[in-house]
Amino acid sequence: MIFWLKVAMHHLRFINLSFWRNPSAAFFGIVFPLMILSINSAIFGRETIHVHGAAISAAAFYVAGMSVFAVMMTCFTNLATSVVFDRDMGRLKRIRGTPTPVSAYVCARLVFAIGAGLLTSLLCVADGALFFGVAVSGPNLLLFLATIVIGSASIGAVALAAASAIPNAQAAPAMLNAATFPILFLSNVFYPVDSLPGWLIAITRILPIRPLGSAAIGAFFGRGLSLSDLAIVLAWGVFGALFAARFFRWQPRR
Repeated sequence: MIFWLKVAMHHLRFINLSFWRNPSAAFFGIVFPLMILSINSAIFGRETIHVHGAAISAAAFYVAGMSVFAVMMTCFTNLATSVVFDRDMGRLKRIRGTPTPVSAYVCARLVFAIGAGLLTSLLCVADGALFFGVAVSGPNLLLFLATIVIGSASIGAVALAAASAIPNAQAAPAMLNAATFPILFLSNVFYPVDSLPGWLIAITRILPIRPLGSAAIGAFFGRGLSLSDLAIVLAWGVFGALFAARFFRWQPRR
């Protein structure tokens, strides 16, 4: 167990250094959600919108929404891209051929992704509180962060499943963004979307992003943990983990 922890910490330190030394990963994972939050709040923050039957400021909505967006960028796009890149560079094959526990590498990747999503969510809350007058109580903040952690872990497992289906590192960003952004725009993340056709709402409700967004927004505004939404998110996490365990390839495809 001590050996496993040492190996996991070693991988975690390497992943952390690689992330912060990669300007594009750090920008799109940390800075980009904050930038969208600040721009939208500066333009539309004083407006009032209705979410979950309550009237709230647009700035407060953007804090929760951009936190979910940050989770998708760090725990899905960045995680899957990094794993595929490691596979194409032969790092995963070398890890598999040593006494290093494969689970230590996978856990290090997931822990870093969860930590990055949590960090960006806290920065979004701080940005909203300091510059746009967004207030949140301590209990609500804790439930919101718990929702983010659950969502980050589940989305991270889905990212590992997505990495199993991506042929190479060059295709990863295009495939992941093409799968993510259309759903984000339909999932109450960038703005409230309640006037979609019924069939489209039904589809987005069974995908993980909209339930995660609804759970995060509800927790942020005092509605507690949305167990039904989190159950959908967790179900996707379990599916992603099982899919990755069955189909993940540790060496590049020829």
